[in-house]
Amino acid sequence: MADLLGRLLAKSGLRPSDRQLVERWRAAIMNRPGLFFRLCRLLQVDKLTVSYLGRYSIDIDVRGGSISEEIVVKGSYQFSLMQTIAGLVDLERSLFVNVGANIGTTCLNAHTLGARRFLAFEPVSRNFALLEHNLRSNGIVAQLHQCALGRERSRAAINLHPKSAGRHSLKSAFENAATEEVAIEPLTRFELGEPFFLWIDTEGFEYEVLAGAAGPIDTHCIGLCVEITPAICGSELVEQTLVLLEARFDRFYAATGEPLAIDEVKRQAKSGNIAQLDLICLDATRSAP
Repeated sequence: MADLLGRLLAKSGLRPSDRQLVERWRAAIMNRPGLFFRLCRLLQVDKLTVSYLGRYSIDIDVRGGSISEEIVVKGSYQFSLMQTIAGLVDLERSLFVNVGANIGTTCLNAHTLGARRFLAFEPVSRNFALLEHNLRSNGIVAQLHQCALGRERSRAAINLHPKSAGRHSLKSAFENAATEEVAIEPLTRFELGEPFFLWIDTEGFEYEVLAGAAGPIDTHCIGLCVEITPAICGSELVEQTLVLLEARFDRFYAATGEPLAIDEVKRQAKSGNIAQLDLICLDATRSAP
C-alpha cells in the first residue's frame, strides 16, 4: 500500500509528507477501488506493485477490473475457493494446471497451499507478461505458455474487454473493443504423464477446453475447478459441459465445499437460476490421499 501511494504522489507532484492527503487516498483505495484505478489511469500509471497474501510482491494491471480491485482491498483474489480445493485434494502431490491464468493469482493461491509444480496457459500478451513476471519474481518455477486451450489447434481473435483484463473472451463480443490474435492448442498436445489438478476460467470457452483435454482428464486428472457461465455460453452448451463432467467425475462441490448433485446443477442452469458457478469436480479414486 505504501509503495502504491508513494508512486501516485510522485506522479501527481504532491508531497508524501501530506498525511491528510495520504489518508484520504488510502480510504479511496479501500472504499472506491474503481475510482482509485481511474485516478491511476489519469496519471498514466498502467501497473502497480502490491503485496499479495502478505508473502508475495506482484504487479497488477490498473485495467484489471474486479481482480485488481479485490487485490488492493483484500490482499488476494479467490483465495477462499483455493482453500476449499486444498481441503478436498492434496495439491502438493499433483501438477497444478491453470488454464486462463491471467496475471498469476490462481497459481500463487495454490502455491501458498502446497502446490509446487505448475503448468499455466494465458493467451493475452499483456496478461501473460504480468503472469511471467509475478511467478518468476517470486521464485515459482512453472511451465508457461502464451496460448488459449481449446478443442483443436487453431488461431482466433480474442475479444479484449475494455474495462476488465479478467474478462477477455473468445465467446463474448464487447462494443468498440479491440481484439488480439491468439494461438489455440488442445491440452492433449502437452505431455501430462502424472496426476494433475485442472483449473479452468476462460470466460465461456470452458467446454472447448474440456473437449480438447478428454484424454489427459481420463487418465491422470484427480479433479478440476471450472467456471460455469450460462450468461456467456448459453444453457445448451452448459448442459453439454455438465454431461461431459458427469461422465468423468463422481463428486461435485460448490466453492464453499458444499456437496452438489449434478442433476440439480443441470436443472438450475437450464432454468436460468445460475448466473455463474465455480464447480469443483473430483474423481474419488484418483483424488484420494
